[in-house]
Amino acid sequence: MGGWLLAVSSAVVALLVIAAPVVAWTLSLGIPDPTQRSRGLWLTMLLVLLVAPQVLLNCLAYLGMVAQRARGRFALASAAPAVENVVLILTVVLAGWYFGTGPGCASCSAACTHR
Repeated sequence: MGGWLLAVSSAVVALLVIAAPVVAWTLSLGIPDPTQRSRGLWLTMLLVLLVAPQVLLNCLAYLGMVAQRARGRFALASAAPAVENVVLILTVVLAGWYFGTGPGCASCSAACTHR
């Protein structure tokens, strides 16, 4: 069963990677300025390509959690999703602290050069 789930997850990741340009094009249609639209297209495609492998990695992590629960070890398997969310929240808070927040942030000049 685990091999089948990994195969299906791999196929989903492959489809997401192949469909990334279409997804990005669809999501950036509402941007009126052509230069901002092309930047939005590029950034959306990049984000889809960076996030797509997470499907396969989550499937692998959940298979490991199921194996631990089957052996009667519940602590790590139960704590893993909460720890993942805490780390994600801390990363976003630290990125906001480092780069600043809002559209007029002065410290994120590399990210704001499209203006």
